[in-house]
Formats: sequence, C-alpha cells, structure tokens
Amino acid sequence: MPELEHRRVLVVEDDEDLAASIAERLQQAGYPADIAANGNEALEQLSRDPLPGLILLDLLLPKMDGFTFLRHQRSDPRLSRVPVCVMSALVRAGDERIGKVSDAIAKPIETDLLLQVVERHCGRL
Repeated sequence: MPELEHRRVLVVEDDEDLAASIAERLQQAGYPADIAANGNEALEQLSRDPLPGLILLDLLLPKMDGFTFLRHQRSDPRLSRVPVCVMSALVRAGDERIGKVSDAIAKPIETDLLLQVVERHCGRL
C-alpha cells in the first residue's frame, strides 16, 4: 500500500480564486496543498503516489461533481483510506446524500475552522 503524505492536502474546488486562497492559507500554515478543479482531475492526481493526508472537497463541480467523486473514492480500497472533508453551503456531515465523511465545513469557509479540520487529520505542526 502506498503511504499517505500526512501533511499534504488535496483541495478539490472549481472556483480558482477560492482554491488558490485555501491552498495559500494551508501552505502558510505549513501544509503543502495541491488543487484539482473537478473530480476527474482529483482522481488523476490521486492515481499518483503518495496520497494526501486529507481531501477538501467541494460538491458542485464541473465534469465530475463531488457526489460522483465520493462514489469513486469509496469504491477504491487505496483511495478510501484518505479522509474527506466536504466544503459546501448545501450539506452538512451526516447528510445522506454524501454518506459518511470525515468532516464538513460550511461555505463561506472560516479559516480558523478550516485549519482546525486540517490539523485534526494531518497533525499539528
């Protein structure tokens, strides 16, 4: 099994400005971050080693939305090990449409809450 790169975060968000802002804030806090604009790009990035320690996932994405991404991620034993935090104004953790996810953050995203979630999954720096 490939190792998780526990400090690295994959941000799956189609809003380029928001994705860049989240990635920049994570990097400032010491967490390397990669960006994917949709579920297809995320799956492609995840096909390479090492896996990130956390996936931050928007649900409303072009090409492959977050709901479809979650189905693919959960059906792959390799990828299903990576915790997912949904970022959405639409749903909360426990919503049956997303099933069990590690966390959910409401949009607009509060930076302090985002960093708490990342720290919980990726470790304190």
